[in-house]
Amino acid sequence: MTKKSKVALLIFMLMFAGSALAAGVVAFTGQPTWSMQSSWNLHPMGDESYTESWLFVSRTDEGGFIFCTFMISNAGLGDFNPGVAITYYTPEGKIFSNDFKMDEEHLHYAQSGLNLRVDDLRLWKQGNVVRMVIPRGKVLLDLTLRPTVQPWRQGSGVLELGNSDDTWNWAVSLPRARISGTVTAGGKTIDAAGWGYLDHTWSNQAFFDFSSNWNTLRVHGAKRTFNFLQIVASKKLGRATARSLMMAEDGKPVRATSKVKYKVLSTLNRNGYTHPKEFIVQGNVGGVQVTLEARNGRYGEAIDPLRSLSGIERTAIRALVTKPQMYRVIMDTKVTVVENGMTETEDLGAIGAMLYFAQ
Repeated sequence: MTKKSKVALLIFMLMFAGSALAAGVVAFTGQPTWSMQSSWNLHPMGDESYTESWLFVSRTDEGGFIFCTFMISNAGLGDFNPGVAITYYTPEGKIFSNDFKMDEEHLHYAQSGLNLRVDDLRLWKQGNVVRMVIPRGKVLLDLTLRPTVQPWRQGSGVLELGNSDDTWNWAVSLPRARISGTVTAGGKTIDAAGWGYLDHTWSNQAFFDFSSNWNTLRVHGAKRTFNFLQIVASKKLGRATARSLMMAEDGKPVRATSKVKYKVLSTLNRNGYTHPKEFIVQGNVGGVQVTLEARNGRYGEAIDPLRSLSGIERTAIRALVTKPQMYRVIMDTKVTVVENGMTETEDLGAIGAMLYFAQ
């Protein structure tokens, strides 16, 4: 297929996307459809809207945050060009970020297991640990991720998107891991010791095609890691909402629920979207009552979520579908855990992200 024909196909897909999916249930299925072992693998779908990503988030013992994504996408134009985006938020509030865009020829991936290389940027499983090395750019990483709990998924890990053949798949490879290594930014090399999280997603639908907005909060405490996820489906899928609240505690099975209460306390308007500045998440997670109170959403970055796509793709999507925006913020978070009549609380910084395609 020529570049010109791919552009024509993209425009056709975007113009008629509203009739491509029938409105239906948007929810995690209950029955497993793939094994956790296979969740480490690459999942090419041979589809014009195929997208796959790996997300790493950590909080250092010093109070900084690392946020890194590896993404492969042939959404629309079918280039399958990989991208790597990394940001380091210092404890003092400074932001160092880098965005690598490369050609497909730089991508190398093992057919079985996690072994991803984009030129000299690497993410791979080595025995019982995961290694991440980004040796150049504005932010350098040399990290080892040592899991303290087993991999996990919400239900089957599959979110059905109206039609049974249309899915978004989510595997949390490392729900909680002890991080060691270094991060280098602004000419300084810093101990990156802390707690982190790694997940892996893939879909045969572009994000903007099945969702209106996302809200996530990732909390890395001294004893537990929490992950809150809310996805609001697109208008053609009835604006259905899917939620998940995960709790990972060292040496114990991960506990989670899809029955999550979410209350917005105050909002902020920016770039045409209204998003939460303060919110509360509550859920009974395997017999444990969990409350996350996230407040004082200080801006980390306002990010263009289409930045990894080509210029032609970005122009077509913005003209025909949406003008997306992501806000990534550091939030003061109070964690309250009630288990067996005992209450524990912890106050710490957490990292939230709000992604909007429509509202």
